[in-house]
Amino acid sequence: LLEHEKNDMFSFTICKELVDEHTKVIFQGAEGAYSQLAMEQFFGREIDCDHVDTFREAMEYVADGKADFAVLPIVFKHPSGLGAD
Repeated sequence: LLEHEKNDMFSFTICKELVDEHTKVIFQGAEGAYSQLAMEQFFGREIDCDHVDTFREAMEYVADGKADFAVLPIVFKHPSGLGAD
C-alpha cells in the first residue's frame, strides 16, 4: 500500500512527512517500554517525547495540544486464543 500510496479498502491520506522540529510524541508506559521502542522505530530516536502512565493521560496530552501524537500499546488476541500475550 505504501509503495503505491493508495488503498481501495480504506479512505485515508498517507502523510510522507509527519514530523518537524516542533513535533512532540507521548507514549504510554515507563521508559524502556515496548511503546517507547515502537515510537522510536516509527518517529526516530531524536523525537521530542515524554511518557505517561495511562491511555487516558496520553489522549489528554494530544487533546490539550501538549503532544502531536500518542503511541499506545495494543495487544492482539486471535479469537482462537492464539496471539501475543
